[in-house]
Amino acid sequence: MRSSNIELLRIVAMLAIIAHHYVVNSTVLDLVDPLHPTANSVFLQLWGMWGKTAINVFVLITGYFMCESRLTAKRYLKMLFEIVFYSWIMWLVLVSCGYETLTWKGGIDRLILRDIMANQNGDFVPGFMWMYLMIPFMNIFIKATSKENLFLFVALLLVMFTVCGTVLSANVYHHVFWYVTLYHIGAIIRKYPFSWMGSCRTCACLLAFSILVAWSSVVSIDFAAMWLGRPVLWPYFFVVDSHKLLAFSVAFFAFLTFKNLHVPRSSFINAVASTTFGVLLIHAATDGMRRWLWMDLVDVPAAYLLPLPRLIGYSVVVVLAVFTLCSALDYLRIVLIERPLFKFLERRRVLKT
Repeated sequence: MRSSNIELLRIVAMLAIIAHHYVVNSTVLDLVDPLHPTANSVFLQLWGMWGKTAINVFVLITGYFMCESRLTAKRYLKMLFEIVFYSWIMWLVLVSCGYETLTWKGGIDRLILRDIMANQNGDFVPGFMWMYLMIPFMNIFIKATSKENLFLFVALLLVMFTVCGTVLSANVYHHVFWYVTLYHIGAIIRKYPFSWMGSCRTCACLLAFSILVAWSSVVSIDFAAMWLGRPVLWPYFFVVDSHKLLAFSVAFFAFLTFKNLHVPRSSFINAVASTTFGVLLIHAATDGMRRWLWMDLVDVPAAYLLPLPRLIGYSVVVVLAVFTLCSALDYLRIVLIERPLFKFLERRRVLKT
């Protein structure tokens, strides 16, 4: 049974990803002068800084629940079917609108799932799908090893990825193995939680503190560049990629906070949350989709010139609208295509229930 508090977190995390794409996929950051930050530029940086954090949230959720569950063919094939469905549908729609080119290579790449097979360290979806295949083996390890060994293993991975990646700027990041790290952390939260992890107030305070530190890191880098007359670091240095310290800490405490929230079971929240993967696949389908959505349809670069209150309002409305529309489309796919298809396969005993 789905927990509505965690499902609510899925929705919040997907909204954060859309806000991230609103900023980083729209070319609006090309208009920002790093030596002369403005209220608008700072707002957009703060508004769009949580995408990689949200990815961490999704993988932590997976580790928390799947470490005590079993990966079935049905579960994996549903995700794979969704990826293939949107890969083809969105490509053909964008081809018809002139934003993609109809080529044999494009069709063959989608037929052989080239993105998943060859782009494990490029995007979230391929890396996540490869990590998902490792779940049975990770669960065997988690059940067989001792608590102490599991903690040492995770500590070693965090030092390698987060400490070395943040403090030393080491080039250690790899999507699949970072997701493996997060999966084991989710398992630790489920199987061996510390007492303070059960306190919503404590976790919420730690979350608020982490968010403030993350915001401060972006603003401080902006103003350091202004004072020194040269860029010091990329403003998102501490929150991008997913293994960076503040991207991890905010996701970690966000998960713990929502895990402890008392949210009554809501069919509406659960239904909307079930579409979040589809929302990602629709609005971030291809480069053509990103160009059409963020540059042509909503024209984020033009909105950058609005007065700050209007820019804030516009950004909020656009992100909510994109989420709502994509969620509605995916819900229709689930009801009209996915459920009938998988019920048919179960009746034919192609898949186990």
